[in-house]
Order: sequence, then structure tokens, then C-alpha cells
Amino acid sequence: MPSTQPDSPLTPPDSSLERIWANLHPAPALPLDGPFVAGLGPLLDDLGRRAGGVLHGPRARRVIGAVGNRYSVRVDPDRVQSRGIIRSHTARWDDTEAVVLEPMAAMAARRLIGRTAGTLVGRWVPIPGLRWLAGRVVDRLAGVVADVSTTVIDGSPSVLVGVRTTSGDGVRLEGPLALTALLSRGLTEVVVGEAVRRGIPVEVAHD
Repeated sequence: MPSTQPDSPLTPPDSSLERIWANLHPAPALPLDGPFVAGLGPLLDDLGRRAGGVLHGPRARRVIGAVGNRYSVRVDPDRVQSRGIIRSHTARWDDTEAVVLEPMAAMAARRLIGRTAGTLVGRWVPIPGLRWLAGRVVDRLAGVVADVSTTVIDGSPSVLVGVRTTSGDGVRLEGPLALTALLSRGLTEVVVGEAVRRGIPVEVAHD
């Protein structure tokens, strides 16, 4: 029987958690006629209300409250913009060279465990407890990462990791922003859908 204590990572069995995750933040109808925003704080809050476990405990609630709207990705009819505590980055669709995805399992292991649950959050982001919370969430989601219904490219569930512009800059999602993209199924679907509609290539990074 799954634990229902507040310090459990997330309480539902994998089959239920998969459904919760898949429907956590669905995409709107395309093409976009207004902004679509994926915010880390609201996503964690919603996941906690639906899945319980660690996200419902008092320590997690304090961390989620501190995160608030500090990390978000906004998709508009004319641009994609990421926002963190220190800076924001923008990729206008007219200047976009490619949308970049990564297989979900590889992205979780390389970009989240290596950054969100590592020194980036621990050292550079002034939100005590975010490293701990991100690690617990990723650990639990790893059990369903290969099966969750999401954008499938080249036969593999994939998630948005960047929008590259012709200047070589654009939007890169790492650390807390990578966790935002992982939690929001709709974010990847919206960006891929808008890119395909505009004839912008969609790439899958395997390295």
C-alpha cells in the first residue's frame, strides 16, 4: 500500500501518477490566439494537490510559495520567452532557426539531476529547499518517464529544451526551467505545434 505520509515523494501508483502528469498542464487549441504560460510554482502546486506526498508537506509548501512565478516559459503568437530570477530570454518566431527537444529520460537525467538537483539550485538560486524538492519530484517521476503520454518524436517521448534563433541565442531550458518543461506536457506540444505551422525545423538532441 503506498505511503500517504507528507514526506513520501508522491503518493499515487505509477499508473495514476502517469495520468495526473499527462493532464497536469495540457495545451490549448492551436494556433495560439493568446499567451500560454507554464510556471514552475503553479505546476508544483497543482501536482501537489493532485498527487499528494512530499509536495503537500509544510516544507514543500514553503518552497513552492517562495518559487511562485519566478520561473516560467511563455509562448505567444509572436515569441517564446523564458523568465528566471536573474534574467529572461526571448526567441521571436520570425528569428527562430529550430526548436530543440530531447528524449524525456535523457533530459531528466542530464539537465535536471545534473543542474536542478545540483550546484545550480544549491549555489546560485536563492530559494532554500528547491534543490531538495526538485530531486524528490524527479526521483518519483522517473518511474513513469518512459510511459507518460507526451510529444513523441522519432518514436521517443520528448520534451522541449530550447528554441534556437538565427543569432545562436534564443531560449535554453535548464535547471528550474527544465523542470518546468518536464512538468508541463502542454508546453512542448504548443511550441512544436507552432513551429510546425510556421515551417520551423524540430530537432531532437541526443548528445
